[in-house]
Formats: sequence, structure tokens, C-alpha cells
Amino acid sequence: MERGGIDAILLDLQLPDSSGLATFSAIHAAAPDVPVVVFTSVDDVELGVDAVQLGAQDYLPKDRLDPALLGGRLLYAVERQRRVAETLRSEADMRAAYEVQRRHSERLEDLDRMKNTFLEAVAHDLRTPLTAIIGLADTLTARDDLLASPERVRDLAATISRSAQRLDDLLRDLLDLDRLSRGDAEPRRTTTDVTATLIERSRAAGLDEHNVQIERRDVVAEVDPMHLERIVDNLLHNAARHTPPGTTVWVRSERRPEGVLVVVEDDGPGLPDASWLDEAFEPFVRGESSPGTGIGLSLVAALADLHGGRAWAEERSGGGASFRVLLGEQPKSKDTEAEVSIRSALRQPER
Repeated sequence: MERGGIDAILLDLQLPDSSGLATFSAIHAAAPDVPVVVFTSVDDVELGVDAVQLGAQDYLPKDRLDPALLGGRLLYAVERQRRVAETLRSEADMRAAYEVQRRHSERLEDLDRMKNTFLEAVAHDLRTPLTAIIGLADTLTARDDLLASPERVRDLAATISRSAQRLDDLLRDLLDLDRLSRGDAEPRRTTTDVTATLIERSRAAGLDEHNVQIERRDVVAEVDPMHLERIVDNLLHNAARHTPPGTTVWVRSERRPEGVLVVVEDDGPGLPDASWLDEAFEPFVRGESSPGTGIGLSLVAALADLHGGRAWAEERSGGGASFRVLLGEQPKSKDTEAEVSIRSALRQPER
């Protein structure tokens, strides 16, 4: 029976070494998909009925044995077992289809919530700097007295510039996100001075109210310089958004056997709970009180993954947060895990 190839079993429930329903139960357990027709004695028809209730396809009293009847019962048993198997498969297929549909519906609901959250965040992030730009421009236009003070004009112009830079950063994030969703973000590797990039992007990050400390090491790597800039920009902007003025922010890079490590740390309030760490680099995920669209860290993770590396966060020794990005220097397959994650978040699942 273990080797298969059996169409039906004729089982005598009155064998010398094995009798009764225990015999049928053992056979049925060994070959549950093979139809069984049991023989019973003339005086023990109830035993046959009990066997049918336990899964036998039919029973036949021994005094009624003849070739035609036996052949008909066997054919009936095989056909009935086949139909039972088809019914079970159909039910299993229906349950599987229902489960797929249920997961599909849940995914659509998640995408709808994600879309609404994202649009609200983008609208907020666009409106805030636009309001500042419009308000300051109107002030310069309406108040001629301000033009007499070059220092005041410079202050207003600097504020307008910072607000415009925030808009530009947001638009760059959205464009990067679009490229990732289309799978059009293969790294263009070139010999890059990583430390020089850290210094340049730190100066442009608008962290004037933070104490930025850059560890200057001679680190050169074969990476995409534009991707490296986006990674550093988003890590620095993340530190600026989630730490108060006066916080110290450390920026450094170092060589590792598997590539180059970029680290941005701070002595701010630290990370949220452990559950946040599992989702921090997922698209559009934000803390409960976190500003922003929630795409910055997901871009960091996706760009790191494109370089054959990874991104993660951990508690900084001495307090605060430490965000780390490892960039591999070897080419990697285009469809990386983080890229696929962003692509699936932006696209409707197939019907």
C-alpha cells in the first residue's frame, strides 16, 4: 500500500489474526485515498454499517458474493471515492481562493490607507514651505522699509531659500520613489570620495541649530555618488526632524570588508519602541508624532539594497539614535528586496 498503485481493497473483517473495526481503521489509515469494500458475516451486518460510517465505501455480506455483484460494488466504490476526492479538492481550492481574495482585499485596504496617509503628508509638507515662501515674498513686496536694511533682506532671503530647499528635497524624494517603483535606479558606480560627500552634504543640510561633528577619514569607494548623496541627505534630514536644537550629530564613514559603512548618530531622545525598528525603513511609515512623508528612510534602505548592502537603526551607546547604512561595492541584481517593497507599495496588486 505504501508504494501505491492500488485501485480498491477488499477487506475481510473476520480474519484469524485481525478482525473487527480495528482492522479497517489500520488499513484506512495506511491508505486513506483507496476505496475499501468490507466483507461481513451474515450475522454481523451492523459491523459493515459501522465500517461505512468510519470511511469504507461499501460492505458486502459473504453469503451474497457473486462475480457480477462484487464487480459492480467495486466499480461503485472506486467511482464514489473518486467523486469524494474531487469534492475535497474542490473545497480545498475554494478555501484557497477565498484566502487569496481575503488577502487581496486586505492589501487593497492597506494600500488605500497608505495612499491617504501619504497624500496628507505630502500636502502638509508642500504647504508648509510654500506658505513661508509666499508670506515672506509678500512681506518683501509690501514693505519698502525692509529694502533699506540689507541684513534684514538677507535673513528673509535665507529663509525663503531654506523653504525652497525643503520643497526641492521633497520633490527629489518623490522622483526617486517613482524611479524605484519603475525599476529604473541601477547604481552608476564610480570612484567616490565618501568623506568629502559627507562634509558637503552636512554643510547643505540646514543643521545650523545642531552641533554637527564630522569624523574625517580617507574613505573612497566604488558607489553611485548621487545615491550616496540621497542617502546622506535623508539621514541628516531625519536627524534634524527628530532631535531638538542643540543636539550633537555625528557623521562618519569607515571601510568594512563587505563595503563602506555610513553612520549618522545623535544624542537626542533616542528611538521609539522595538516595533518601530521593524517598520522604520518601510515605505510611508512614520512615528505617531513624526513629521514628513515617511519615504526618506525607505529610500535610504532601497538605495542601500541596490548597492548590495542594507540599512538599519540601533540605540547609540551613551544615548540617542544611530542610523547605519552599509554599501556594497559589487553589482547586485536589479530587483532588490527594498525596491520590490517600494514598488509593491506604489502599485495595485494584480487581480
